[in-house]
Amino acid sequence: MAPARPRSPLASVSNNAPPLCPHHAENKAHEKTTAEQNPTGDPADVDVNGMIIDKNPDQIRRMINTHIESGACKVGEFQRAIGVSSNGYLRFMHQSGPSKGLGCDAYINAWKYFKQREVAGIPPPRKTAGKKRKSDESETAADSGSKKQKNQDKGDDISDVHLDDEDEDKVPIFDTCTDVRRKISAHLRKEGVTTAGFCRDLSAQYHTDRSSGTIRASTLQTFRGKSKPMEGNTSPVYYAAYVFFEKLRIKEGKAKGKHRVEMEKRWPQGTHTNVDFHQRDIWAPNDSTFDWNNYGE
Repeated sequence: MAPARPRSPLASVSNNAPPLCPHHAENKAHEKTTAEQNPTGDPADVDVNGMIIDKNPDQIRRMINTHIESGACKVGEFQRAIGVSSNGYLRFMHQSGPSKGLGCDAYINAWKYFKQREVAGIPPPRKTAGKKRKSDESETAADSGSKKQKNQDKGDDISDVHLDDEDEDKVPIFDTCTDVRRKISAHLRKEGVTTAGFCRDLSAQYHTDRSSGTIRASTLQTFRGKSKPMEGNTSPVYYAAYVFFEKLRIKEGKAKGKHRVEMEKRWPQGTHTNVDFHQRDIWAPNDSTFDWNNYGE
């Protein structure tokens, strides 16, 4: 019997893989040991489709943090490399728990990115002692790697608190804009809290396209610059900050104050965020005067 002819491959290697970060320096010596698995040495040529995902979300988050802090690439470059938006990236990174974030594109794409590098023979980067992550507002993240900021982040970790209607960005608000501005000012006075870091926390409170995008320092400053009880109610900062501080209140086990309880009575459905109170027409006699009370009425 004549020997059987060798069969051709069932399919070519997939090229639909996320690209490498531009600042990565490849380890040529290590690549030689994986030449047969990946002759080109390029992670983008590695097909991981069909492989079992062997890392949970927490492990991937740690790998991402180590990758960024090692200087392999910047946060924005990594987001582009795995093909996710800044909001999608932040939603995944702000969660905590081995099963939190399983459905996020950032989780799946980041796992593919690291698995391709592993198969290509590129050793994982290690943290550089004393190296800090630099701030880049246009990339929405990584404003500092200082110990103070890390400790503060841990203290304000609200990833395990979930509010009703949060996934639809419809949490009812029971604070006036003045109340929220007061809380923001107190929060920013805390040791280790930065404006850039707080803006990232605010952006992470949105889960739909209701927000126009990342909340920047200029947006925050505009909201803080207003003064009347309901002035700024249409700002994305108003909703996001309320949700953030409400989660923080629950996390710290604090009871609702008298003002909050009264707000729930006066605004049973929550205040408005899609109608600018100060642009409405109010019919009144010519000699009438009016002003807002402390409950935004």
